[in-house]
Amino acid sequence: MSPAAPVAIIGAGEIGSGWAALFASYGAEVRLVDPDVRALDRARDALACARTLRVGAESGRILRAASAADAVRGAVWVQESVPEGLVLKRTVLASIEGALAPDAIVASSTSTLSATALGEGRSFASRLLIAHPLHPVYAVPVVELCGGRETTPLTIARAAETLRLAGREPIVIGREVPGLVANRLAAALL
Repeated sequence: MSPAAPVAIIGAGEIGSGWAALFASYGAEVRLVDPDVRALDRARDALACARTLRVGAESGRILRAASAADAVRGAVWVQESVPEGLVLKRTVLASIEGALAPDAIVASSTSTLSATALGEGRSFASRLLIAHPLHPVYAVPVVELCGGRETTPLTIARAAETLRLAGREPIVIGREVPGLVANRLAAALL
């Protein structure tokens, strides 16, 4: 990531803050939007932790955006990490549709919904996928990627490459499945 590659984070709870910290630690300008007044502090605290874990962490920055549309303007990666709920997530995704760059990747951190359900009727459904990280995002390098019915192979490849540039090890899931595969494997081992 570079400062010339802005990233938008919509929803800055534990997971969203972790995403913000990850991308900023690789030099990106991160714009986050969250109604919680502590969101920016939470993301910056996560960035401080990320920088202690990675020698050579770059000096990206995390800024608060006034709205989701403002956050996504010009962003190359949009990470939606609002609380679980199809209506909420689809409402948020609808709110950014007119402001997205034509080649922006839109990823959701959902653990229960499919990219197909989230992207239904969206003009960017071909660029929408699930990017489900392990926690904390900036420390555990595994991210599961899962596309929907309309997600293009190029989107999956670009998402995987972007995550590799951010020090992640993407695991591409070949078909839509609910939940995190790593959690199901851990449950089976236990």
